[in-house]
Amino acid sequence: MRKDLNRDINQYLKRISLLLPLKGKEEKSFLRHLRSSIEDFADANPNCTMEDIIENFDSPEDVVHGYLSAVDHEELYKKLSIRKYIRRGIEIAILLLVIFTVFRMGLLYDSYLEGKDAIIRTEKVIIE
Repeated sequence: MRKDLNRDINQYLKRISLLLPLKGKEEKSFLRHLRSSIEDFADANPNCTMEDIIENFDSPEDVVHGYLSAVDHEELYKKLSIRKYIRRGIEIAILLLVIFTVFRMGLLYDSYLEGKDAIIRTEKVIIE
């Protein structure tokens, strides 16, 4: 397979991957199968171009639309809602970490100010 065609195929599959809302086992298997089919097509047609591949396999948007149409809608909804809860949990954990860091920085700054006031800067020596 030609290098430029291989690069185009990778870009085509990357665009499809970016358009997929989930990246689970089924989606990865779908992408592997699609890659295999495209490579078989390219091997069978050595002079094919990216336009030939798009004509034979559809545009990335149409491929994703077809895949999502074939997936069970209840299963897709379930996966998306789980993803939403995981994202919300991560957001809350990051928020708590930021609050803890700001609180800790405030305590450290107070300690710094107390230590700064404890340092003797000048001393009066009276000689008699």
